[in-house]
Amino acid sequence: MSLLVLDWSSKTLKPVWISEGISQMENRKIVFFDGVCNLCTGSVQWILKRNKKKDLYFSQIGGDTYNLIQKDIPENFPTIDSILYYNGNVILVESEAILTLSKSLDFPYSLLTYLVVIPKFIRDFFYRFVAKHRYRWFGRSEFCLLPNEETNSRFLP
Repeated sequence: MSLLVLDWSSKTLKPVWISEGISQMENRKIVFFDGVCNLCTGSVQWILKRNKKKDLYFSQIGGDTYNLIQKDIPENFPTIDSILYYNGNVILVESEAILTLSKSLDFPYSLLTYLVVIPKFIRDFFYRFVAKHRYRWFGRSEFCLLPNEETNSRFLP
């Protein structure tokens, strides 16, 4: 299996194929998030409540699952201030990640997908603005998010 990573370092999107360490994640939709960011962990809890299909999995950036693919992601890939969404064959970041994962949310939240009509540079400008200020506005947590028994199976190491 190969994984398509879209490289945003140039003005045009270039596919970058990677293949190591990801076979066990095939056919999984995984949201990678900042585990110490209160906004991020709050968003994960919000998503868990609105994903009745239970087809979304979660892993912290820096965790074992993330590290399986991180070594193959190009250095200039924008991962530091971003949510990452892996949907079985592609990794998306920033507003693309949010809009694509919203397809897995219950109605009416799945309608967020249609915000794709807003140009990407505008969506990403606002995404980056919030990402830059997230610790100041929402704070950091000293502790990682601990899933309960019901959601534990949806969290990957």
